[in-house]
Amino acid sequence: MVRATDNTEPVSPMSLSGGRRASEEALAKIWAEVLRVPSVETDANFFDIGGDSMKAMEVILRVSEVLHADLPLMAFFEDPTVTHLAAVVDELKAEGTTAPAATPMARVPGRREFPLSFAQEVFWLLEQQNPGSGIYNTARIFRIRVTVDAAVMERSLNELVRRHEILRVRFVLREEGPVQLVETDAPI
Repeated sequence: MVRATDNTEPVSPMSLSGGRRASEEALAKIWAEVLRVPSVETDANFFDIGGDSMKAMEVILRVSEVLHADLPLMAFFEDPTVTHLAAVVDELKAEGTTAPAATPMARVPGRREFPLSFAQEVFWLLEQQNPGSGIYNTARIFRIRVTVDAAVMERSLNELVRRHEILRVRFVLREEGPVQLVETDAPI
């Protein structure tokens, strides 16, 4: 059993001892912190001990920050154990596939197609497993007890959609995988 410490400081892989063992210790600590448990066994199944897809995304982000490796989401679904993910991290490091240094994002005028974020990839995968289910959609109904000017509401909604590209995004499957495609302004 690998015990997580109460220290919330990121673990540097350099401060840990020996190869895969170091990766396993760092991953076990990350899991324990994300799952808010005192310790994690290296052969425990992430999803059986309280993990879910959103927590898996948090682990992936923390692995990138702490171990400097871009852990693929699919690794969680292949074998969601510390031992397996440590082996994947070590393999990525051996191949030189490490997380790039953070660089400022620059806007590219006219660009309409973007890769999915890790969280979007999770939702896309879930939709592929249960097409049309809308499993992560939550309906909200609001009662408005005043007279509503439909034209003003329409203009307001159209302005929101115009300003926020994410409200015009749809996922499209390309040869290299799913991407988000920003649609042009279309009035509601």
